[in-house]
Amino acid sequence: MHLPDPRNFSITTPQLFSGADKNFDIQKDTEAIERMSKYLDTLDPSLETFEYLPYREECLKIAPLWLYNEASNEAKALFKETTAWDENNQTLIVIIYDYEGRMISIKRRKYRNGKWVTYKGTHPNHQCIYRDNEKLLPLFVIEGHHDLLSAILLDYDEITTFNFLMIPTANYLSFNDRELRLMEGRYVYFLPDTGEKSNAGIQCMSRLAQQVEHTAKHVKVVNLRAFLKENGIIVPDGKLDLTDALFLWQNGTLSFVHRLLHYCDRNLFFPKMEVNHAYQ
Repeated sequence: MHLPDPRNFSITTPQLFSGADKNFDIQKDTEAIERMSKYLDTLDPSLETFEYLPYREECLKIAPLWLYNEASNEAKALFKETTAWDENNQTLIVIIYDYEGRMISIKRRKYRNGKWVTYKGTHPNHQCIYRDNEKLLPLFVIEGHHDLLSAILLDYDEITTFNFLMIPTANYLSFNDRELRLMEGRYVYFLPDTGEKSNAGIQCMSRLAQQVEHTAKHVKVVNLRAFLKENGIIVPDGKLDLTDALFLWQNGTLSFVHRLLHYCDRNLFFPKMEVNHAYQ
């Protein structure tokens, strides 16, 4: 499958979609997006290979090697088309589009003293991003652009696929109409970041889960930490998200996706009344 070059400002990436909320106005970001597009044109895509050691090392900070090795060809292509390599800053870039296929922002994994830094003058955190290859399968709600890249690579084949919707931050207030339609009649599993003192990720996803519980077929807020422990994995204290879980997992993509689905189906989740105290 051939996917378009994301450095082309006007081209759509067909499998990966993001959408702005009703208050988002792309015209306000036009000048910044034009500068960003010119900047992307200066990058050298020939360096985006595991044979180039700095690129390989950066990719292996995104996800474990086994996940790259087991990803489907379509997943690998989508990962390449969603990212770029910044040689000057020695970092990976995530390229973000809206529903119309317009490039609206990028995030650098590392830039100066920050991580996942948004290109100045653009506003990607008004967007969700989703991939939905098979509407009969459950949809996982994840948070952040790092987990976005890991989720892309979780496609193993046409049968074992990982459908997801990514919220950009724990401050995401509500789903828009398009995102809500995506979840109608579906099993929807929310995977919040855990181990944070503020519990911001859990609180955000619990609130969003309540927004869809009357239209989705089934909704759960899932405890990734408990899932890993049930599978015999020692989980260190501190923050844990989907990507962290994948780095701890050593049994491959098929095992991870199938066991996670089985775990979600068995009602092993925190009831609403306990959500404020979960994942401590």
